[in-house]
Amino acid sequence: MEVAYAFTNDPEKVYTVDSWPGALDRIVPKTPTELQYAPGSTDTFKWGYELEQSLKEKVVGLKLLLDPDLKRPYWIPSDPHAEIAKLPKAVVDVAADYLKAIFQHAIAEVEKGYLPGFIEGFKKQYILTVPAVWSDTAKATTQRAARKAGISPVDMITEPEAAALFTLQTMRDKGLSDGDAVVICDAGGGTVDLISYEIVSLDPFEVKALTVPSGGAHGSLMLNRSFEELIKQTVGEDTFLGLKKTEGYRNALREFDVAHKLSFRGPRDNDRYVSFPMANLKDNKAKGLVKNSMTLSGQTMFRIFDPIIRDIDKLVLEQVRDVQIKRLESKNRSDVKAIFLVGGFGASAYLKESIQASNPKIMVVQPKEAWSAIVKGAAMSKLPLGPTRPSVISTRAAKHYGVTFHSAWDYARDKGQAKLQYDYWTGDRCKLMRWYIEKEDELKRGEKNSYVFSRNIEGHDTEAKDFIVTDNLYECTSVSAPAHPDDNLTKVPKSCFQQKFLDGKPYSRISYNVLLENLPSGLMKFSIEVDGQEYAAVEATY
Repeated sequence: MEVAYAFTNDPEKVYTVDSWPGALDRIVPKTPTELQYAPGSTDTFKWGYELEQSLKEKVVGLKLLLDPDLKRPYWIPSDPHAEIAKLPKAVVDVAADYLKAIFQHAIAEVEKGYLPGFIEGFKKQYILTVPAVWSDTAKATTQRAARKAGISPVDMITEPEAAALFTLQTMRDKGLSDGDAVVICDAGGGTVDLISYEIVSLDPFEVKALTVPSGGAHGSLMLNRSFEELIKQTVGEDTFLGLKKTEGYRNALREFDVAHKLSFRGPRDNDRYVSFPMANLKDNKAKGLVKNSMTLSGQTMFRIFDPIIRDIDKLVLEQVRDVQIKRLESKNRSDVKAIFLVGGFGASAYLKESIQASNPKIMVVQPKEAWSAIVKGAAMSKLPLGPTRPSVISTRAAKHYGVTFHSAWDYARDKGQAKLQYDYWTGDRCKLMRWYIEKEDELKRGEKNSYVFSRNIEGHDTEAKDFIVTDNLYECTSVSAPAHPDDNLTKVPKSCFQQKFLDGKPYSRISYNVLLENLPSGLMKFSIEVDGQEYAAVEATY
């Protein structure tokens, strides 16, 4: 987890927090996303580097638990739902505890550089980054956890968009031109997110998304789990269960994570070694285990890396292909200008070499400070627009969004569907889907799309009712969407309700627009509009 901050009166400078509890005076740009509750407690816990010396079980990969249904590599044993079941409380509350600890520490670190009370006088705004490939449920859960942690007001931005803001600003004067297309690959610890942008204009600096975000749980954490599987195969399952509880095991994991992961360049690398001090392991020369030290040959490292690298490489190739298709459709035959690798895993030398080998005609770039591109880009997104800061003017819908409606039953269209009858209509009706947003539609940032709705309400006394209107919003990720499948109007003026009768029974009819707005977080914001006046926000539940 990383934290960045900036001041609106000095928007060119974005700072990062690099001092963390338990880090023993080390200057480090991030802290592990780990926490461990005290025995029998759901309130007392340690987190981050405070757990570096702990042998007890801890919560690891918390971000992945917030979206347990996110696609994961099939060859790595993983049961996120079982991991969630072992938590001492709901995952949203565990996330809130961790976020609160991070938040309180970050505020204290920022205040250290100024006189007492100086920071308190500033109006603060907070922003969280979330993987673009997360479900809307996971994003909403994260936002709820942040509010439980006391982080308010809080907005969200997707990680590849945040990375793009920072990366494109740093690369603006280094060869970018109007009309260029670039792919952003944000490879982190838990997830890998990708999206492609077109430079609409360098002055003003405006970009638009060409593709729908893609990615999955292919981060460097999966390399750690593959390494742990290798240890288990080397020492045997019975020995492994005891080894996991030793200092030697933790030492080996740390060596792999810090010394070997980012420096690996390919199967021809020289042998590397990880040690298990005082573990008293039985030698197994055939598998490279001698005197509590395990050999990691170039080929062994390759077997750990190859499945994950191939997955990421495939995702990059799909983004490049999608850009090429979009360019052809717009009669622009220019190819992708560059692929930018950002995030902690994005600094991997082997990842860069592999992506470059698959895309020999496209420049693959690992920008300086790529590890901090996401948090710095997130901070930049809330700063005043300047001549060098890019703004995203449009994105692409990742799903179809729509609602159900009723239409006269039609044999050719509705054969096999239920025939429905209602008091307000004559004849058989059928429930159909009306898709207001189609997958890959271009969504203008800051623009609200208006859709007309109507409701029949029993009686003519509209002032005596709360007028809570509920609509179910449907989403669909298929290429082609199928044909079949809390708004509070209390303050709406009485004159907006049409008084009607049907079979001598009174009812009131209200017509309204549902406004859909695309937010940087990737979530949709919904609100109600009647006669041009916006009355209520619609809260989506998942």
